[in-house]
Amino acid sequence: VSVAPATINLGQTTTVTATVSGGAGTPTGTVSVSGAGGSCTVTLASGTGSCALPGNTAGAGQTVTGNYGGDAKYNSGSGTTTLTVNQAGATVTLSAAPATVTVGGTTTITATVGGAAGTPTGTVAVSGAGGSCTVTLSGGTGTCVLTAGTVGAGQTITGNYSGNGTYSPSSGTTTLAVNKATPAVSVSVAPATINLGQTTTVTA
Repeated sequence: VSVAPATINLGQTTTVTATVSGGAGTPTGTVSVSGAGGSCTVTLASGTGSCALPGNTAGAGQTVTGNYGGDAKYNSGSGTTTLTVNQAGATVTLSAAPATVTVGGTTTITATVGGAAGTPTGTVAVSGAGGSCTVTLSGGTGTCVLTAGTVGAGQTITGNYSGNGTYSPSSGTTTLAVNKATPAVSVSVAPATINLGQTTTVTA
């Protein structure tokens, strides 16, 4: 039994080739293949054949077993090989609304995580512009409120996805502009009426 490729991502398939041989002529029948959370069946032709095995369980060096059912001339038998199934890759998309705030203000960060092996779960740790917050994914997406503490245009906001049993950690970015705050200046005088040459107290 052999697999090609020997390393795949979760949810992908590998081709399993089974070859059965012996001294009593060409074996016939089938080979039931299982391992890495998947299964398939090889129908022998001239003693060999192949099938597509899905990798449904992540892990390195997982055993893939081919069980030959036997035929009129041959008893049953089995053979093994190994297959490595990596966690699936995830894509992280971030957005900020509004994309421009005043320092000390807040923006809502939306994080969306996608991939080919089902809906991702877990969290996205968001940081940048002097603030941080955490998104808990539901249906592959979620939001959190980021307080901007650093002034600057086009500051990078990074979302680091934690990963889970299916997906490996990943990250994505967006930008946020944080403007300086506009102060409110109030001036008063007391008294408000004086004689020439006198003074008044100005309070700002």
